[in-house]
Amino acid sequence: MQPKNRKSYWFLTLPFLCVCILTLLFVCIKNRPPVDDVQEQEGSVLLPAMQEEEVFPAWQADGETSVVYNMPPDKPVYIDLCALGDVMAHNGTYEAAYRNGAYDFDYMFADVARYIVGADYCVANLETVFAGAERVFSNYPNFNTPEQMGQSLGKVLGLDLLSMANNHVFDRGYSGMQTTMDFLDEYGIAYTGAYTSQQAYDTPFLVEINGVKLAFISSTYGVNGAVPRDHPYAVRITSKETLAACAQAAVDAGADCVIALLHWGNEYQPYASQQQRELAQWLFENTAISLIIGNHAHVVQPIEVFDVQYQDQPKQGVVLYALGNFTGEQLKEYRDSGIIARIGLEITPGNPAQTKVNNIVYTPTFIDPNPKASGKRYRVISVYDAIAGYESGTDSLISAKEYDRMLHYRSYYAELLETHALVRASTTTD
Repeated sequence: MQPKNRKSYWFLTLPFLCVCILTLLFVCIKNRPPVDDVQEQEGSVLLPAMQEEEVFPAWQADGETSVVYNMPPDKPVYIDLCALGDVMAHNGTYEAAYRNGAYDFDYMFADVARYIVGADYCVANLETVFAGAERVFSNYPNFNTPEQMGQSLGKVLGLDLLSMANNHVFDRGYSGMQTTMDFLDEYGIAYTGAYTSQQAYDTPFLVEINGVKLAFISSTYGVNGAVPRDHPYAVRITSKETLAACAQAAVDAGADCVIALLHWGNEYQPYASQQQRELAQWLFENTAISLIIGNHAHVVQPIEVFDVQYQDQPKQGVVLYALGNFTGEQLKEYRDSGIIARIGLEITPGNPAQTKVNNIVYTPTFIDPNPKASGKRYRVISVYDAIAGYESGTDSLISAKEYDRMLHYRSYYAELLETHALVRASTTTD
């Protein structure tokens, strides 16, 4: 028998082979692994593979359908912010630091350094000026502190920023404010709230940390005397309109988080005033500010959390009304104390109003007059360390009277501050 014609055989099987090849190609393409990362090939960008529900037609243009890709939002960034209370010095404070013909404040801060060093950024309120010895050192009502205190704040604690907007900023006049800035520049400590030009006043203070930009807005209820007539921009005075404009300028400048440092409230009052609470709520509801750190009361005031609506979106605002005294010689109860606050921030890049405070860990501090030890007077010490040192006998400088006061502070601050789940006390092992 003769074999079948080869030509007719291929003619019959060719369509079948084409169908098989096309089917195989379709299966391979459909089941290929997703692209995990954006890749660049010859100048073009390949987008990561998307789920079907993430791609949808957006509009019609020239007969074609444009497609929008819902890219996942940037991952949140976490910042460990440290905040201190009022930094000032009375006569006894700087006299205790004068040894061997020079001022040295290092020992005053050494005992609490471990509660501060390691934070991503540390801020405090400067309740004095560093105007130089030629303008005479003094305490209340017109402060002028040896500038070596500022040097120790930077060297021992790693302090990053001082808020200068307060009622004592002109205690040695406009020139004294300028000299303060010069010393802080020398010590590598930034400052805000006081300015030497209108341009500086109008420029938001931004600092980049871990890839995100934090804005700090510093303002005060007023000053002792008056703002210099020739320098109306020298200090920021608090008003709703001013703070709202500053917050918007910070957002326009690219801030991912906006923090207000406010000098406000009533001195020696352990609770926030109605004016403070109303201003805080208004700022959270009407600006991108999500965190307020306050001072001026010279005693610790509560921490409050506000749940508000901002631009039709839910928003959390947190305010630390006052952190008390960090340094000084006010020896009455509650005025010889303050807190170190470590604030855990969760920042969403490009969305400052959605900044969240995940936790606040506070350390109560005590300004120990140490009448028994002239070499270590007015050191700042953790309340927990003071209690432990007295009980173990390892700190002979703590008296029985001071020990009783520390026990009171430990329970008092727990009741005053731990009113929200995000606030907790530190321990000696933190």
